[in-house]
Amino acid sequence: MLDLTVINQTLQASSLCSPAGGPASRKLHTLGARGWALLWKVAIPAVLPSIFVGLFMGLGLSFATLIVAEMLGVKAGQGWYVQ
Repeated sequence: MLDLTVINQTLQASSLCSPAGGPASRKLHTLGARGWALLWKVAIPAVLPSIFVGLFMGLGLSFATLIVAEMLGVKAGQGWYVQ
């Protein structure tokens, strides 16, 4: 579940990020940056916040799933103590 959340957030952010046509990439291109420099200086910093949001969301969902699973089928553990 964590993987799907992170992948979804990353794909959404990368579709919104336009490394070839944004103002920051045009400025770097004018200064002589090419290929990998544009990726490291424009695209990755633009996508990182969404990746971290996906990690936090996935972590919360993972803990919720863990508690529900323990409440349903175990005689000891966190879920058992919550009941």
